[in-house]
Amino acid sequence: MSSQASNITLNLEPTTTRESRLQRVTKHFPYWIFPLFAGFFWFGTSPPLPLPSSPHSLLCVSPNIKSGMLWTMIIVWLAQGQPKYTSMSPNQRIAYISDIGADVLKPLFVTGSAFTGVFFFCSLLAMRHNHSLIRRLERTLDVLSVLAGLMGAVCLLLLAVFDTRRHPSLHRLFLLLFMLGVVFSALFTTIEYRRLGKTYTEHPILKISYRFKQAIVCGEVALSVAFGVTMYRKLNDVAAILEWCKFALSFPLPFGC
Repeated sequence: MSSQASNITLNLEPTTTRESRLQRVTKHFPYWIFPLFAGFFWFGTSPPLPLPSSPHSLLCVSPNIKSGMLWTMIIVWLAQGQPKYTSMSPNQRIAYISDIGADVLKPLFVTGSAFTGVFFFCSLLAMRHNHSLIRRLERTLDVLSVLAGLMGAVCLLLLAVFDTRRHPSLHRLFLLLFMLGVVFSALFTTIEYRRLGKTYTEHPILKISYRFKQAIVCGEVALSVAFGVTMYRKLNDVAAILEWCKFALSFPLPFGC
């Protein structure tokens, strides 16, 4: 009888050790690295770049660019002398992000969108280990936030692949779905944190996080509506400025997961 007990103990010890190691890795893993990478790939920093003497010399400069996608795209457009791309409207002077991404920088647009989407979705998943969700509504909001974020991440890649010059209809569809996915993901997370703040009143950081998310969601919704209205009314230059502002505001979203 004692030998059987010792065998059971010996058989259980490796499993317990493996579980404890996994728990330690899960506990000490630097989850903050996911939003950091997502923010960098989307809207990082860039050193000063020499202006190319011609648009073709830009290809020699671009491999040395150390920056996030949006900074690189706007710097390249300015360095080229603010050219008018074939996807731009006749009365349009300021390029949309999609106009630049449909031209010579399409590989960067696709790659940057893919990395941003992956790390944004990983940020949503990774932050869930900190949540202590008791009520069914909070768990539902948590799942909806992740699913909406997944839709936004996938559509971000698809809108870059189906660019506005070659696939204008599909590009607009995926752009709309991307915007809806990101906004709804942030909205569900904001409501969830509001409820958590009321449940765990001993943690004031939850209320601060809720206010931070609320400000981002309000700004995103306002810019999205203004962007859609100006695009519909063919005010392309105003819409382009609003688009740059909107996607620049998206930079803190991974940090607010």
